[in-house]
Amino acid sequence: RFHLSKRIICSDNRDQLNKLNRPVVIDDMRTTTVIPPDGRESLTALKLIAWIAIPFVKRGKLLGALCIGQNEPRQWTAEDVELLQETAERIWAAVERGQVEIAIAESEKRLKHAADAARLTYVMVDFLRNRWLAAPNFSHVSGFSLGMGDGGAPLEMARTNFLSHVAEDDRARVSAILQHETSETLPDSLEYRLRGDDGSERWMECRPLRENGAGKQSRLFIIVLDITERKKHEEHVTLLMGEVNHRSKNLLAVVQSMARQTARDTTASDFIEHFCQRLQGLAASQTAIVAGNWTGVSIEGLIRSQLSHLGGNLLETRIELSGSHVEIQPAAAQGIGMAIHELSTNAIKYGALSNDAGKISISWQCEANRDGKLRIMWSEKDGPTVLAPDHRGFGFTVIERMTAIATGGKVDLSYDSAGLRWVLEAPSANVIATSEGRHISG
Repeated sequence: RFHLSKRIICSDNRDQLNKLNRPVVIDDMRTTTVIPPDGRESLTALKLIAWIAIPFVKRGKLLGALCIGQNEPRQWTAEDVELLQETAERIWAAVERGQVEIAIAESEKRLKHAADAARLTYVMVDFLRNRWLAAPNFSHVSGFSLGMGDGGAPLEMARTNFLSHVAEDDRARVSAILQHETSETLPDSLEYRLRGDDGSERWMECRPLRENGAGKQSRLFIIVLDITERKKHEEHVTLLMGEVNHRSKNLLAVVQSMARQTARDTTASDFIEHFCQRLQGLAASQTAIVAGNWTGVSIEGLIRSQLSHLGGNLLETRIELSGSHVEIQPAAAQGIGMAIHELSTNAIKYGALSNDAGKISISWQCEANRDGKLRIMWSEKDGPTVLAPDHRGFGFTVIERMTAIATGGKVDLSYDSAGLRWVLEAPSANVIATSEGRHISG
């Protein structure tokens, strides 16, 4: 005879229920004064003559109602109302519990995503129960599985399995933490290496926390963080610091040599001008090298940087550049850059750029195969008649000897009457930057 209403409550009576915040009991819908006439008609049409509504009002807001009714008049008892109120409370408690469970599940899901993204996991060593338990994402972070179910695994079996994946050099330190009898203070953290099932090595950092009982540790909770990327970064920084130190020493040696050679080849009054010009060329090469992140320098970019002191007009109207995109190693770039700077300075003073008609052609080509060559050619024409110099100073050393040493190649310098011609040929393997950024020591 009794049934749950197919509707919770009609909209006309929502405000009234919200205000009452108590059960609405109707023995006969046709004669009640609790509900307005239009509301009585809609409920009577549903064949609800006698009914009870228990409103769900939470934090001052009507969220719904639990209703029962029948299709004939009934005099509801206090026991009827009390039973329905108790049922409503249980239903609402179940609803709230379900909401809490959903919220917890969502929170656990977000926490798992955060732990996976942070490469964070944990293990629990329970010495009292002789069990080893691990987080669900342990195998994902560590790279190997301990082969355990939800209840964990026997302690000794899991410990042996775990230690077998620890790098041999780190095994003793890690094993000492996992001993039941240990009385020593645990380290705040410990870094060690793990070997995954796929053979890859991972750096891990663990932070052990223990619970003691009867003078012994009863449980050991270990937070484990994958620090492989951090270690790679630290190694990269160390490598870069060593590289910077090495290159700084080399650069200072080059500057020192430039100063000595320039002083030897110039008068005291001309020293500052000549030395600063060469230092400017060296600085331009270093700027190009740093811009290439110490891995590769574009030949065209390097040449343009070394010719920038000539001004845009000369560079665009009287100097022709031709060649494909080629990136060279930093050590080679330093030597070639200094040579280009010396050649351009010589062209302004004595060569094709010392008059109004001379022109310069700079071209390069590279054979990418193992036995291939990089060829760079500087050719001048329409300048003054070229004569071989009587004295060979530091400029000649830079143009010929230092460039050949920096590239492992050879330089052909000819003082043709039509114009100076400089050709560098070097093995591609010595000078061309690779995708890994490999370069020769310089």
